[in-house]
Amino acid sequence: MGGTVASQMVADGLLPVDRLIFLGYPLHKAGDSDKLRDSHLYCIQDPMFFFAGTRDPLCALEKLEDVLQKLAAPWQLFVIEGGDHSFHVPKALHKTDEEIFTQVAQKSLEWL
Repeated sequence: MGGTVASQMVADGLLPVDRLIFLGYPLHKAGDSDKLRDSHLYCIQDPMFFFAGTRDPLCALEKLEDVLQKLAAPWQLFVIEGGDHSFHVPKALHKTDEEIFTQVAQKSLEWL
């Protein structure tokens, strides 16, 4: 289930959870960071962990950081430098997908 649908269901009381992990939350449409998909996030009381790439066309990092500051629930953010929406990074950063995905899994387990 995608982050928008899952978080909307949690906000509406249709999906009971203890915590939410977002792997590249789609905060806005590509190229349109003025229309945010954030209103329901403010209704969630469960802790949330957001993973975000600095090159994600669906989640401008500065917009996400603004949203996070307004959340009532506890939250954490892990930024993947150079990561796109799927956390792929440019070859110049010398990191493999496996290394990044392992780091995401480790951080998630620590948080849980």
